[in-house]
Amino acid sequence: MAEHTIRFKALLDSAKITGQIEELSKTRTLHIKTNGEQVVTDLTTIKDQFGQIHQTTEKLNTTTGEVSGSIKNLSTATGHLTQRFTTILGKVVKFGAATAAIGGVTTAVYKAVQAIEDYDNALTQYRKVSDLSGKELQSFGVKLGQMGESVAKSRTQMIEAATLYKQAGYSDSDSATLAKISALYQNIADEELSASDASAVIVSQMKAFNFNANDSIKIINSINEVGNQYAVSTGDIGKGLEAAGSAMSTYGNSFYNTIGLITAGTEIMQGKAGQVARGLNTIAGRVSKNSAALAAYGIHIKDSNGNLRSTYSILTDLKPKWDKMSNSQKVALGNTLAG
Repeated sequence: MAEHTIRFKALLDSAKITGQIEELSKTRTLHIKTNGEQVVTDLTTIKDQFGQIHQTTEKLNTTTGEVSGSIKNLSTATGHLTQRFTTILGKVVKFGAATAAIGGVTTAVYKAVQAIEDYDNALTQYRKVSDLSGKELQSFGVKLGQMGESVAKSRTQMIEAATLYKQAGYSDSDSATLAKISALYQNIADEELSASDASAVIVSQMKAFNFNANDSIKIINSINEVGNQYAVSTGDIGKGLEAAGSAMSTYGNSFYNTIGLITAGTEIMQGKAGQVARGLNTIAGRVSKNSAALAAYGIHIKDSNGNLRSTYSILTDLKPKWDKMSNSQKVALGNTLAG
């Protein structure tokens, strides 16, 4: 008994899957056994992924060599497969959309609950340093929330900032005002600035130069203007002011004198505002104790009323003298005033 093999070549086109069944047989081999004039192929079973079994029977006429059989149900089966796949895909998409919607709602609810918890915690911390309670405290929180809208801060953030000022000894009303000033400072800063860092700079300047809450906006406006006009960052200026403000005020300098001196030094010593501030503190102290050294160049450290002149004014008078000094004179005076 002879054995014959027939191979069907096919190309499965996903766009026209139905009707191109012959192409699907590219890798299928049918073994046909000879039995008289008619040979019948092995029964071929086709089973799709959904469990449906399709059977085909082929007949081969040995006399004419023509295939008289056909592959049955395969086209129909493929059509069913495509239809079922489309149906299942649609259900998967709908399920995914529903799941995403549920997940989104769940996330939103969680965030809302967390926001309420954070707000309550912030109010609790504020109540510890304030006499406000009950409805008054709630109204204060609402007020801060409204103020925060203009500076892109939440109620919780505003209350946390106000707590820092309340801890520094300011009234509830002033703390609310200063919380907004802090937010403005954070918004104009060249780098990320925390509410704590912002409040530290503002409080230090208010106390050093006797600014009240309503005037504190001048501090931020000045820092912003300097940052825009000179090669220094608002962060560096803030650090320099915090480190030098109190001492410079003691030696007769105004806020504007101090920010001017810090800006001049920091432009030269980039990123070293703290070092510049400490240097200015040293110079201010030594200038006040070395009147004779300065008098030699016609510079007086006291005014006509006997009051100590500001370090800024003294150094302003020294500048044209300094430009005309010899190197040895600069070294001698520099060691005397700056060490």
